[in-house]
Amino acid sequence: MRTIVITCVAAAFCIALMGCNSGNNTTEPNEDTTNTSQTQQQTPANDTPSQAQSSRDALVKFVDESQSAVESMRESFGSIYSDFGIKAEGDSTLVYYYVFKDPMDIEASAQILAASSDTLESAKETVFAGLRAAGVKDPVIKYQYFDSDGTTLIWEYVIES
Repeated sequence: MRTIVITCVAAAFCIALMGCNSGNNTTEPNEDTTNTSQTQQQTPANDTPSQAQSSRDALVKFVDESQSAVESMRESFGSIYSDFGIKAEGDSTLVYYYVFKDPMDIEASAQILAASSDTLESAKETVFAGLRAAGVKDPVIKYQYFDSDGTTLIWEYVIES
């Protein structure tokens, strides 16, 4: 089990690094993007969006541009996760979420993940730089690992800039 969980942390690291190299990929807008776009269209041209809204827009765009890279990793990590990905939360939080494919010993997994947090910390400046370059103000990175039921949170780790 330790190997599986450490592999999961390594996968988190790979996805973290991929996120800041998202480039100019275009994907179908997700629900958050659609709502944001509608809000932008309803705002008169002479109004300036708030800093929070522009940060939210930048975060949503960052997530959207990273989706194709996440999808390309599904086959590689399908034996470990039933689902994983990234999503925008609030104005500045990038969430990496992972749902284990098989039931895990929650306490043991949480301890192993916590002991491996240095791996996630080592990626933070790279991810923060990518988020800031995209226009996200005061970015936050959140990692969430869920048991196979998809609702039981095993471990969460938040890194603030």
